Amino acid sequence: MTIRGAHVQRARTTTRGRGPRWGRGLLSAVTGLTLVAAAMLGTAQIAAAAPTVTHSDAISNLAIEKTDGTGPVAQWEKVRITGDWSVPTGSKAGDTFGMSLPEEFSRTGGGAFDITDPATGVVLAQCQVADGSGPELVCTLTQAVEGMENPGGSFWLEVTASRSTTSTTVEFDLGGRVEIVELPGGGGITPEDLTEAEQPYKYGGPTAVDGRLEWVVGIPSSAVLDGGFVVKDSLDQGLENHHYTGEIRLLQRPVVDGVLVGDWSEVAATQYQVVFAPDGRSFEFTASGLPESGLSYRLLYFTQADDMVLPGDVFGNKAIVNTSETSANVVIAQSGGGSGTGDQYTRFEITKVLTGAAADEARGATFTVRYSVKGSDEPSKTLSVPVGQAVRSDRVPLGSTFIIEEVDLPVIDGVTWGDWVIEGEGVVETGDGRYEVTPATSAGVSLTLTNEANAMPVDGSLSWEKVDHAGAALAGSEWLLSGPLGDITVVDGGQGDEAEADGILSVSGLPAGTYTLTETKAPQGYERTDETFTATIDAEHQVVSFGQIVNEKTPAPTVTPTPPATPFELALTGGGDGRSLALIAFALLLSGAAVTVGAVVRRRVSASKR
Repeated sequence: MTIRGAHVQRARTTTRGRGPRWGRGLLSAVTGLTLVAAAMLGTAQIAAAAPTVTHSDAISNLAIEKTDGTGPVAQWEKVRITGDWSVPTGSKAGDTFGMSLPEEFSRTGGGAFDITDPATGVVLAQCQVADGSGPELVCTLTQAVEGMENPGGSFWLEVTASRSTTSTTVEFDLGGRVEIVELPGGGGITPEDLTEAEQPYKYGGPTAVDGRLEWVVGIPSSAVLDGGFVVKDSLDQGLENHHYTGEIRLLQRPVVDGVLVGDWSEVAATQYQVVFAPDGRSFEFTASGLPESGLSYRLLYFTQADDMVLPGDVFGNKAIVNTSETSANVVIAQSGGGSGTGDQYTRFEITKVLTGAAADEARGATFTVRYSVKGSDEPSKTLSVPVGQAVRSDRVPLGSTFIIEEVDLPVIDGVTWGDWVIEGEGVVETGDGRYEVTPATSAGVSLTLTNEANAMPVDGSLSWEKVDHAGAALAGSEWLLSGPLGDITVVDGGQGDEAEADGILSVSGLPAGTYTLTETKAPQGYERTDETFTATIDAEHQVVSFGQIVNEKTPAPTVTPTPPATPFELALTGGGDGRSLALIAFALLLSGAAVTVGAVVRRRVSASKR
């Protein structure tokens, strides 16, 4: 794993079970992480001669220090190497200096670190340590050294004392010469204690592959039951995310009288089976057909970090061997560094925060920040900023002023953007939608970019038709529409009605909410309906219709018919008794008859006279 300025800190291991966790020798192995396992898998490399570099005499004043405790250095213990460096005036970017470490020391996964000016933070050299025993250290100068006089400083790196020796000194090959350095404690490098562990154990560390971690579960011979054992392994979901690569191997080593002897060798894959969970976060390993005693085992497997690995990251892992639980954390920490001279630089980091009713809908979006340096001819640069994750700018000389703005807000269905603001120490709004900040130190400044994500406003409309039973439109109705805006009077063809045709009514510009429609006046000749109608406007239903509303016709008034007159019956007018009127009518009839008879007689008499 290539991590600039970082290595795996001592793995923190916890074992639950009866008795001691392990012997002293195993603890030393855990302190040394996975060098023994790496050697068995062929990842360790044999030391080479000093590297070919531009400045072979740049390193001097080497020393070795214990990182913990006193006394002689123990095999697999961490030690710190310190030294000075200097290169001549006129050195250029790309020039190198370095050395080969003693074969008694090794690094697992190599590593890298920067040499910087402590006053400014500018990087003067980038150093790379090789993987394996007797590794090379090569530092490459950056452009920052150009134009400097006598650039130089100091450096340090941590390595593992992986080979025991009775000599009290070790040799560093500097290319042009060999420097002999005393080991701390005066006792050389004492051999590893090979006492077998009494309980299962676990540790982990980096490899030479970027982001790849190696893990080891130790299974002492006492944990082999009926010729086998079961390991249930899972990754700690509360720490940095990583997943199993699927690579797994089982190693064995003879044990005699509680002491590891001989070498580690690989167990045939036919004697175990492993099942990985679909999500790649756990597995179950079952070994069978093993000898009942006399062998200790180590289960080796790998995980891959899901994201970039940085100093301070912590990866966790837990294993249950039969019924005994053991766990370990791997902490990525600095494993080298250095100082020198150089110009002081600074930067800003910015984190996106969302507020507003539609914040959840926009949380998966990525935002764009554009920045430039005030007074600089350099073109502006952009940063892609996800929500909740700090993103850094490039470094610029200390004292520079950044001009920062947000551009190209993402288009998200149902979201409308409100105001945005940048906040942080020393931030000043310029009034043109941009902000300025001048970081006070080389540590830079942390900024927060807050956006208001609002729900898209609803512009709804309601319509309805007034018809008779035949579906013919009826004009002249009046209505009361009640809702979030209060009561709205709607008159067909008049107040509040936006429809042009008679009998069709429409109201627009309505916000989301529930509306009630009541008829207050029916068309002429029709009965007003007592029924109320309800509709809801929301983001999915912005154009809503009540449909056709039917009115009943007003019935005509009832008229009682007059019966026809009886023959010879006179109409009764005025006052008096009906019977009197009948007598009068009868008398008139008689009188008429008499007149008639008289006339006839007169005609007959007249005729006889002739």
